[in-house]
Amino acid sequence: MTGPSSARQLTQDEFKEIIDLVVAYTGREPDKTLVQTWAAQAAIGKWTYPEASRAIHLWASRRGPNDFLEPANVTRTLKAVRSQAAATFEAPVIPEGLSNADYPRWYRAQRDAHVAALAQRWGMTGEEPPLQLPPAPPPNEIGQRRVAGLLNGAFHDVPNADPKPRPDSDGPHRRSALIGPCPYCQARDGEPCTRSGANGRVRLANPHPARLNAQEAS
Repeated sequence: MTGPSSARQLTQDEFKEIIDLVVAYTGREPDKTLVQTWAAQAAIGKWTYPEASRAIHLWASRRGPNDFLEPANVTRTLKAVRSQAAATFEAPVIPEGLSNADYPRWYRAQRDAHVAALAQRWGMTGEEPPLQLPPAPPPNEIGQRRVAGLLNGAFHDVPNADPKPRPDSDGPHRRSALIGPCPYCQARDGEPCTRSGANGRVRLANPHPARLNAQEAS
């Protein structure tokens, strides 16, 4: 689970308040097994107090007559919120002096900080992360050069499984669709369409249908 590793996790007092919530909503006795189980799951799920307490209150507001509160209910809610937050991440401008070896660690730290901020805001205010990406930032020349270098270094020795080029009857249509911007993913004029991936934006081989429709209508 993408977790807010940059956020402070539960203190002993905060965990006690979480257990108090569990007892209040379920009527269970806070015995040793319950406390140890919830403590272990809180550590595995990297819970923070604002997130975990809101998740428990939400569970209680939606509970059915036979529902039984488990740590997994909290973790699933946090995972959904954090995944939604991660889908909106756009890498900031890459420092010029950052080495290729340090880039993955830098990228993950930036992403985790982004997820932690949105997840904490949800925990404290109930405001959910946006469902769509913000408008695409200006082209990042440093980032483009670095990604190209990483790709070349990773794949230049990989043999081509199919050396014979295949005819691409849709190629001209796809290339012509790049003339205008994409109203769906906000790709700029001449740039390929993208989607959200686990480690950032992923370029698509084919443009979004909305972009094709916009091109045909122009």
